[in-house]
Amino acid sequence: MRRVSLLRSSAGFTYIGALVMVVVLGIMAARAVTVWKTAAQREKETELLFRGMQYMDGLRRWYWPKGIPTQTGQTPLPGQPRTYPAALPVGVPGPKELKELLKGTGASPKPCLRKLFLDPMTLKEFEPIKGADGRILGVHSTSEEAPIKQSFKDPSSFNLDPSDFEGKSSYKDWVFICTHWPRPLGDESQTGAGQGTRTTPP
Repeated sequence: MRRVSLLRSSAGFTYIGALVMVVVLGIMAARAVTVWKTAAQREKETELLFRGMQYMDGLRRWYWPKGIPTQTGQTPLPGQPRTYPAALPVGVPGPKELKELLKGTGASPKPCLRKLFLDPMTLKEFEPIKGADGRILGVHSTSEEAPIKQSFKDPSSFNLDPSDFEGKSSYKDWVFICTHWPRPLGDESQTGAGQGTRTTPP
């Protein structure tokens, strides 16, 4: 009887040990999935920034085919910040659709965009942002997901205005607008010269 009792006790400990192992493996698996999902989201986030900037640069080539002028029309002296146009040029019609960026304008035969990019967060087309005059100013995602990246002062964001991205609650609030420019070094203001009018995505 004592031997049977010992066997039952050993089986009980084995069962409890197996349960503990299952719980530990479950926790490790859940953490691994969380880490993987975060890494995947960061990768898509980086791709969103790249693709959004492609549209932003393509629109700049459309509206300023001969190059973007400074507000004064002169090259600034060393150490002076370069100021850019705060609005689209007068008299230049905008593309009716984003796909028109694939062809050149009358002033430049080169394509303004090499291909149409999908929004990596939704795998759908980017939503155009239009100004009061109906011309396309930029694009934004339609994703309601909350961004991971919140700081845009690193070198990879040199071509962006941080106030278009920092503190936003969803990716659809990240706007890539061709009349919004990066701040001069050392400028921490939310609105600087030459950044243009803020446009809230629909």
